[in-house]
Amino acid sequence: MNIDITSPNLSQIISINCGSPRTPITYTLSGTGSPALGGGIDISLFPNLSSFVCSNNGITSFKGFGRCPKITNFVVNGNIISGYFDSVFPNFSNRTNMVTFVILSPNFSTFPLLSGSIPDLSSLTRLTNFTVQSNNLTGPIPTLNNNRSLQTFAAAQNRLTGNIPSLDALTGLNTFLCDNNSLSGSIPSLSSNKLLRSINVGDQRGIGFTGPIPNLSGLSNLQSFVCQKNQLTGPIPSLNALSSLQTFTCYTNQLTGSIPSLSGLGNLQTFFCYENQLTGSIPSLSGLGNLRNFSCYTNQLTGPIPSLNALSSLQNFSVYDNLLSDFNGGNFPSTLANFTAQNNQLTQTAVDNILLAAVNGGRGTIPMSNLHRWFDANDSATVLNSLSAPASNGEDIMTWQDKSGNSGHLTHQYGQAPILTTNALSGNSVARFTANGQFNGSQLRGTHSLGSGSVTYFVVYRWRNLHRTFPIDTLFTLGTEGGAGGQGGIGTDSTNDEFSLHGVTFNPGSVVLNRFNHLSLNFNSSNLQTNGYYNGVKVGATQTGNASSIDPYLILGSWIYNNGNSSEYFADADIAEVIIYNKSLSDLERLQVEGYINTKYYTTPIINLDGTGNAAPTLGQSNPSKLQLEARGWNIIVNS
Repeated sequence: MNIDITSPNLSQIISINCGSPRTPITYTLSGTGSPALGGGIDISLFPNLSSFVCSNNGITSFKGFGRCPKITNFVVNGNIISGYFDSVFPNFSNRTNMVTFVILSPNFSTFPLLSGSIPDLSSLTRLTNFTVQSNNLTGPIPTLNNNRSLQTFAAAQNRLTGNIPSLDALTGLNTFLCDNNSLSGSIPSLSSNKLLRSINVGDQRGIGFTGPIPNLSGLSNLQSFVCQKNQLTGPIPSLNALSSLQTFTCYTNQLTGSIPSLSGLGNLQTFFCYENQLTGSIPSLSGLGNLRNFSCYTNQLTGPIPSLNALSSLQNFSVYDNLLSDFNGGNFPSTLANFTAQNNQLTQTAVDNILLAAVNGGRGTIPMSNLHRWFDANDSATVLNSLSAPASNGEDIMTWQDKSGNSGHLTHQYGQAPILTTNALSGNSVARFTANGQFNGSQLRGTHSLGSGSVTYFVVYRWRNLHRTFPIDTLFTLGTEGGAGGQGGIGTDSTNDEFSLHGVTFNPGSVVLNRFNHLSLNFNSSNLQTNGYYNGVKVGATQTGNASSIDPYLILGSWIYNNGNSSEYFADADIAEVIIYNKSLSDLERLQVEGYINTKYYTTPIINLDGTGNAAPTLGQSNPSKLQLEARGWNIIVNS
């Protein structure tokens, strides 16, 4: 007989009386979260009950277990069962037919939890799953050698003490979790547990586990091994045979020796061995295409930082506080969000090559998340003439389509139209804007919806002429003159380049005519911090902007005022590309865009950062001045 109660609102159910059925009963309560049932529940009226499953219903007390001797399957995870174990579950050790027993309370519950000790399990020879995780149990883990059918033992997040008993007889064990307790002694041999997939013995309070990490060879099914925050000593064992391994964390111990070879671990996603006493070099990481997180900081590692080029999933890489001296080269993967290598013994060449790897990491791509506007003069399908066809060299540009997917197209509305000029910059096309006086020239107009939110913009451009009689020449405008304090853009003061947004202005120096440059400005609305970059180099210190909203105008080629009805301060300039994000890009996201720009518009190989003062290429030129990238303030940290 099966009783299945799946009402979406079980709060009115207190007890169920089905008499004394002669056949086994399966009693299932399913809810969507606490408190679906709430309060207590009594199953004593079901003496033939064989299976009781009641998950996520907010039960806080439970009675009747002793009156149901035929239960083999008992699951109440996601509830809060309180009281002493032997009072709530009397004569548990006599339940020889028990197969599954799961009491998994919500993590960090503030309610009273199940207390007392884990009973003797030696007579429960059919037991396959014993889970008492996230309770308040004390005492030792009982002997498990008689539980030869056991597949899952989970007693994490309790207050257990003593040693882990022998696991030799548990040949079918696949999950063993006892982290976040106060256990001690050594980690037992795992050589018999060939089916083991996950073991977590980390985060022990007090002394924790001592001695070595046991031999893991032969555990070909192992996916996760976690032993952090103990006092383990000796080397990290060989991992070569663990082809299924996804997570290995042994940080904050006293491990010595070198990091073993990681070859053959194609499924590895997380490797943490930081805060130990490891020596030797970091092994090759090639072949680890699924690796996302690698941290081995605060050790005594020497030699080079390995190439990260092939790690197409890598997000975080931390090797600071070691004795590393070199970098094996290769570009950073575009997925990398954080790289920290300060407090090592890196040479200046190594530091420069690391920065170069970061810049080159974005070659050919830009981040697409939060892309707000994107105008690319070299994409002929987006630069249209008066017939709405792709413009040819020398033709007027009547529409410049937005590649971001947000349909923020620019159109010619007043005065002259800019013209398309092909092969102007490393084989790339540009939009050429002209000025025929302060109030006459060419421009394109569109809108944006940035408001007062975060923004990062990039513009690739060159000045062809400056009108010294103008107060300013204006190349790119967000907002209107006289609007709210969020307005900004790119222009000159007749002598110097200037670019601004949200009340902050950056001045990278004197204008150099007919030289292509790229500017970037990053405004973070959460803290108002604003940073400017000129050809990849940070301009001055971080400044604090204002929180004003930007009028919804986007103009190329001039400034506008009078609520967008009038224009002035036109520019004699070429614009190759405009990229705008409605977010504050991280340093590595910004560097990915920098890498895209450098690769596309440089006529010779990318930036030279060898620290020797040798000439490095600037946009469209073969022998410009040195371009030096700074490490300070980046998420790429290579020097303290």
